[in-house]
Amino acid sequence: MHDYPYDGLMSQPQVEDPLHNEPAEPLRAVTVSESIISARGCLPQGGPAGVELRTFVSELCGATGFSTGTATFAPGAYLPYHLHEFSEAITVVEGCARVLIEGRAYRLGPRDCVHVPTGIAHQVENDTEKPLVAHWSFATATPSRILIDRTFPVEDRGFGLPSEADPETLIRHDSGAIYELSANAFFAISSLAVMAPTASAEAMAGFFPAHRFRVTFTILMSQSPL
Repeated sequence: MHDYPYDGLMSQPQVEDPLHNEPAEPLRAVTVSESIISARGCLPQGGPAGVELRTFVSELCGATGFSTGTATFAPGAYLPYHLHEFSEAITVVEGCARVLIEGRAYRLGPRDCVHVPTGIAHQVENDTEKPLVAHWSFATATPSRILIDRTFPVEDRGFGLPSEADPETLIRHDSGAIYELSANAFFAISSLAVMAPTASAEAMAGFFPAHRFRVTFTILMSQSPL
């Protein structure tokens, strides 16, 4: 982690506020801190047989209100039913996943994303012959999971979508909204889910002033929209 202070701001002279005809408050020094986490140097932190869990962003690097990481599944491996005390967005990076949410079984391909609300039991499987890499993001800076000893009747949804009555939200990559936020840089919104107020949600207030959101972006490095 590196700190880059903006020196000299405290010495700026006071200026008159034309609206109130009185001196405005002096500018305050600001420190910007960032962390760069390399997947190559991020060691797995355990998990079931055949599953490697890595944490990239969390309170350890100063994050507040969110955390991110990956789960790498060998062929045939799975993360058994569990739940979280916060919401989660799962995005497939490589391979194909079978995600069961209280028995509702979905197939997710690359860049498909599912949002699982707080307290909803779910299981992630790699039932293919190729490796699976999934990116996870939690609405907390302290990631954790609670394993549950329970099974659900399976309803195969395939590559379909949840019904309006289901708590989960699934965004297919080929149907997600794409925005050109700068020249030749296109962003696809994979998951847009309302969640409880957090510091990270507050940071989005300038973009969505009427609501508090958690947004997971899939970045498309392309010269034209995909």
